[in-house]
Formats: sequence, structure tokens, C-alpha cells
Amino acid sequence: MIKSEVRAGSNLRELILIVEDEENQRLALREYLSLEGYRTTEAANGEEALARVGENHPDLVLLDVKMPGMDGFEVCRALKGEEATRGIPVILVTGIQEREKVIQGFEAGADDYLTKPIHLAELLARVSLLLHNRQLHEELRQELCHRAKALHELRNPLAILKGYHRLLLDGSLQRTGSLSSAQRSMLEASMETIDRMTSLVNEMSDFSRPRDEGIEVSARPGDLLACLRSAVRQMSPLVAKTRLKLKIVFPPFLPVVSFDRDRIIQVMINQVMISLSDNAIKFTDEGWIKVEAS
Repeated sequence: MIKSEVRAGSNLRELILIVEDEENQRLALREYLSLEGYRTTEAANGEEALARVGENHPDLVLLDVKMPGMDGFEVCRALKGEEATRGIPVILVTGIQEREKVIQGFEAGADDYLTKPIHLAELLARVSLLLHNRQLHEELRQELCHRAKALHELRNPLAILKGYHRLLLDGSLQRTGSLSSAQRSMLEASMETIDRMTSLVNEMSDFSRPRDEGIEVSARPGDLLACLRSAVRQMSPLVAKTRLKLKIVFPPFLPVVSFDRDRIIQVMINQVMISLSDNAIKFTDEGWIKVEAS
């Protein structure tokens, strides 16, 4: 039995698969959802439901738990186990006496649940929310793909800049004379910055890629002081343009520990070096910036 009155149609066009072995329930659900503007397709059992999903690619599945043969939990696990159907929202429908099985439904991958008798307003609210969330997820996925593509396109100009720097450093572009010590130092610092930018672009591409797996961390024994010195070299040209002085206080050595060098440098530069030093430069006319490690 479905209780409540039907609201005016909302002109939605999402396709909802109704999986229900009782014909009267299927027809009632189809009528209510159709009046709300949703398109519907139906299945009377689990096997038929999976076939309908493959044929019609619904935007949401309204899935009864208790069915002969393949029950709703099995259907839900099958849908959530395949990459092509994992993103389809599933609402499980259980009898009032089956409420204790709700946890089992969530463990099977269900996104939400309803209990019989179904209240129309609750049905429509849950359907609308899940479809809206799916739309937001798709928009986010497209945005991440766009960003990943843009980041990929940054690699070529960085590679060209790095090539020019190599030519300058090895003397291939000098017709007369050679680089001064100061010029070489600036180019080397600039080269490190280009390398760091390239590494950041690669890491940002990893984070922007729409996938479920995490970012791989490659930890190995390394020299933390070398990381600090690299960060300082990249920061030095920025400080040199001001009336400030850079004061470095490093110990003779730091313990060797296992860490991911690229990611630790990213943390030091982005979270500490650039942020703190940039603020210091903005709000200090003269004096010094102290970088200390212990």
C-alpha cells in the first residue's frame, strides 16, 4: 500500500527501474513516479532487474529486498560490484518487519532504504536527493577531468623551459664569455623551481584524476637537510628582490629517516616555506627571515 497524494509533475526525465515481484506494487509505483515526470522501467525479479539495467542504463533503482530467487541484497551487490553500474543509486525497499536487515542492505552497497507501506512524500524526497547527488557527482567528475587535462598541457612548456636552462648552464647558447657565479647560481635555482613545478603538476594530476584509488607514496631513507636546502634555493631569488636578508640556521646533520622526498618537499615549500616567507616579505620592509631546522 502506498499512502499520500500525488504532487504536480516536475517534468523530470530521469529513468527509474522499479524492481518488485508484486504486480500491484509495481503498477502503483510506476503511476506515482510517472505523474512526477520520471520515466520508468520495471522488473519482477532479480535476474530480470540485472537484464533491464544492462539494456536501459537507469539513473536510479528502486529495489525490493524480498523476492523469489535472487533477492534484493544479491542484486545490489551485483550492481555495486561492476564499474559500469557502481554509480547507479539504489534504494532498497523492505517490509516493516525487516528493518533489522537495513544494515545488511548498506553493507551490500545500498544508498538508501524505504520501508513498506511506502509514504509517497518520503519516496519522492529520497529519489530526488539521490538523483541530485548523482548529478553533482557527475559534474565533479567532469570538472576533475577538465583540470587533469589542463594540468597535462602544462607539462610541455615546463619541459621546454627546462631544456633552455640546460643549454644555458652547459654553455651551448653562449657565443662569448661564460656565466658568472651569480648567474649560474640563479639558473640552478630556477632549474630546481622548474623541476618542482613539474613535480607539482604531476601530483596535482594524480589528485585531479577521478578514481577511487589513493595516491601512491614511495618512502625510502633520505636526507632531510638536502630537502630543506633545495627549498631555500628556490626561495632565495624571491627574497633577493626585497630589502630582507635570509638567515639559515641548519644543524650539521639530521637523522636519516624514510620519507617520500617529493611529497615532503611539497609540504615544506607549500605549507611552510612559501606561505610563511611570502607573508614575511609582504608585511616586512626590512630585516631578516630566519629558516631554522632541528
